[in-house]
Amino acid sequence: MPARLPLGLVLLLVLLSHPGCKPAIKPIRTVKAITQTTPIEFTFPEDWIPNPDEHPFDLQWQDKQLHMTTGVFAMHKEDIPDGSSVPGLYELQIDDLRGKRDNFTTVKAAQVQERDGKKLTTTVFQGEKGGEKYYYRFTLIEFLRNDSKFAIVMQNSFPEHWNENEPVFEMITNSARALDEMPASPASP
Repeated sequence: MPARLPLGLVLLLVLLSHPGCKPAIKPIRTVKAITQTTPIEFTFPEDWIPNPDEHPFDLQWQDKQLHMTTGVFAMHKEDIPDGSSVPGLYELQIDDLRGKRDNFTTVKAAQVQERDGKKLTTTVFQGEKGGEKYYYRFTLIEFLRNDSKFAIVMQNSFPEHWNENEPVFEMITNSARALDEMPASPASP
């Protein structure tokens, strides 16, 4: 006589095997950070840390294993030099990195999407530095409801981790939120 499975286990197996039933994905815990000069808020996974070292970004965070980095340039449109444009500054950032990397090639051509009051233009490149290959994801974030500010985000990862890291990068850029003003600092004790 074959062994019988408990009814609860049978029902669970039937539900999980049904194409419309998928186990719930556990949400990741997050932390928020605000750029230093132009108030734009980003959300990062809780296990990411700010990079306090010297760098050109207004905000830079990285995962603890140093497999992923996100750097943000946050700007007011009024600070754009004469003769420049927001898309022009995006291309300028890409060209700047292109000049600092070997074998810089396009992995994904520019894709534009609008969501949650933002227009996001994202392009992915591959380049080499010191013989090591990296993927670089550039995203221009334009706020449709508050168009006085914008951000250019540069994220990088090792190619072998790209498939697992790209959704994290997308979550970070999608989280961008233009604030009307810098939040007040907490009172000192």
